[in-house]
Amino acid sequence: MRPLIPLALAVMLLAVPAQAEEEPQNVIVTSVKSDGFVDRVEALGTTFANESVTITANVSDKIVEIHFEDGQEVEEGYLLVALQRAEQRAALAAAEAVLSERRTAYQRARELESRQYTTTAQLEERLAALREAEANRDAAAARLADREIRAPFDGIVGLRNISVGTLVTPGSVITTLDDLDPIKLDFTVPAAYLATIRPGLEIVAATTALPGIQFKGEIRSVSSKVDPVTRSFTARALIDNPDHALKPGLLMT
Repeated sequence: MRPLIPLALAVMLLAVPAQAEEEPQNVIVTSVKSDGFVDRVEALGTTFANESVTITANVSDKIVEIHFEDGQEVEEGYLLVALQRAEQRAALAAAEAVLSERRTAYQRARELESRQYTTTAQLEERLAALREAEANRDAAAARLADREIRAPFDGIVGLRNISVGTLVTPGSVITTLDDLDPIKLDFTVPAAYLATIRPGLEIVAATTALPGIQFKGEIRSVSSKVDPVTRSFTARALIDNPDHALKPGLLMT
């Protein structure tokens, strides 16, 4: 195999007939019936997280709580960081109290209207007041949510860039979050194989960073465009990565 850069992964596309007998190498494999010939293509690819996001602040204030460690696995909705929020909590509690009162008033007005003890106009006025209280409660909840930074999906947090007491502003980076299982592998293939490479084909990949290990996956999608300069297209495979051995950014050839 030709020399590779550090941490490169050896990958090859393989179209195999039903009676092929060659031993598998450290390659990506696709099984294709083709009347007795074996077609091999060497492709360059890169691994990406299944989902990836940079966690940032939405408002300006000081951090008062940090609830994660570097590299920790977290679930969707997990509270990562909290900013000062006593005022916002109080505002939400007040808004919920008003909402409760107006909900009760509306229910009472409905009962009176059904007995013709109040007018339809008065009932509609109570309903409008209820809708206003609901909107105020939602706005208060949103302001509080801006100060409680949570994980948008299951994943692994990166290195934290803040400490308790740090003053953050909108856009300040808190950390990163990556979903690594499965992991994506995007690789380029010559346009001549456009009819061969398709979703559902199995792949097998190996990396010099993890010698002796083969990673199996499946092509999930193929780019809708061919690069007019390189005359190649991109295919995307998903590889199961339950132990998170593969990391985003690895090169594959």
